[in-house]
Amino acid sequence: MYLAAKIGTQMVHVPDPEWKYDPNTQNIGLDQHEGPLHAKLARMVPATGELLAWDPVARKAAWRAAIPVLEGGGTLATAGNLVFQGRSDGIIAAYRATDGKQLWSFDAGTGIMAPPVTYTVDGAQYISVMVGMGGSPGLYHFPGGGPEKFGYGRIVTFGLGGTATLTPRAFGHKDPPVPALAFKATPRQVQAGSLLFSAHCMPCHGFQAIAGSLPDLRYSSKETLLDMENIVLRGTRSVVGMPSFRKELNAKQVADLRAYILSRAADSAKAAAN
Repeated sequence: MYLAAKIGTQMVHVPDPEWKYDPNTQNIGLDQHEGPLHAKLARMVPATGELLAWDPVARKAAWRAAIPVLEGGGTLATAGNLVFQGRSDGIIAAYRATDGKQLWSFDAGTGIMAPPVTYTVDGAQYISVMVGMGGSPGLYHFPGGGPEKFGYGRIVTFGLGGTATLTPRAFGHKDPPVPALAFKATPRQVQAGSLLFSAHCMPCHGFQAIAGSLPDLRYSSKETLLDMENIVLRGTRSVVGMPSFRKELNAKQVADLRAYILSRAADSAKAAAN
């Protein structure tokens, strides 16, 4: 068996003693945590990723191939003694199935989570892979993942003798964010917004508001920021995947979220200037 593995991952989690099932939220039973444990987590040895060949009969690893990122994608093993795997830095690579030696690689331009597939057409064999970052690795965007590549999805197909080239479309922002609104917020309001963001927004818009595949809210326009109550509570952008949170949040909490997003933009701009 060939699978993506992570070594040394850690997470700060606090069970919520007052947790009750809520059909409108994630239901993971955790409380939002503040305190020194996050600083301790940041000082720990970074986790690593690898492609693992596992022998289910002997119940041990046959070999391990280190990768330069934490997140590896699904795998494909062929009868030709090859294993193909994509990973979050956009590289798809072929390994020798018997010992894990890397034989070939290609930069697909965007991180890969899906497994490659193989098929034949008129006697010619092809390898296709869906390129794109999704799920929790492509959305939470936790630090320590390595040189991940976020971008537009695509299908890439390989065949012997192929000559096509790939020029990925530019994705994301070149310059650091700048707050689009002048704002005055108390530390308490920003803290409240931080906890709300972690509970409701982070799964899609990224750890500490640094996004991966979906929009980075630190770059929100003035119009978007002023319209947040309609967007968050009334679902005016539901047609593009942003649902209404009217059952979970109120207008004051939306204001706290806006204060936190603006503070993160200001912090990022300040860090870039230094």
